[in-house]
Order: sequence, then structure tokens, then C-alpha cells
Amino acid sequence: MAKSRTVTLTFKNGAGTNLPPVSFIVNDGENGDNANIQVSSIIPTIKGGETSFSLGNVVVLSVQINGISQPQGYAYTVEGTTLYLAEALKNGDFISIEVTK
Repeated sequence: MAKSRTVTLTFKNGAGTNLPPVSFIVNDGENGDNANIQVSSIIPTIKGGETSFSLGNVVVLSVQINGISQPQGYAYTVEGTTLYLAEALKNGDFISIEVTK
């Protein structure tokens, strides 16, 4: 039988304040040997005011705010390993950033 476990990720905004944690269940495979995890979309609840997100060395495929696709170069830009929003998020906004390595 496959083993599963819950993984929780915690992110910080530009001011260093913790954002709400994101949890998901990972299936470790039949022998518990599935050690590689790739997260392709994270949707945390934003408290408001965030305008940038450190992403690491990834390629941004799409950005959605409250389920609405955002046009790159207008609503957001990516410089190096950081995604910058044209407008600050509001309390309760949901941002989905789909990335690939």
C-alpha cells in the first residue's frame, strides 16, 4: 500500500511576515521511495499589500488573481527570481502562480 504524508509550506512576504501555510498530501509510492516532490501551483491566501514574490530559479507559466488570468508585462513582470505585481494585492485576494523548472 502507498504511504502518504502531509507536507506544509510556509512563505513570507517582502516584509518578512509569514503568510498562511499551504498544506497538501503527498503519495510516497508503493515502497515509500518517491523522494522527489514538484510543486507546480501554490494558492495561499494573501493578507494584502504584497507586490513581489521570490520564486527561485523557475519559469513562470501563468499568474491568476482571484481566478482571473493576468497578462505578463502589464499586470506582472518577472526579473531574475522575483515576480513583481503592478498592483498590490488586497485582503482576501488569492494568487495562483504556475511555474516550471
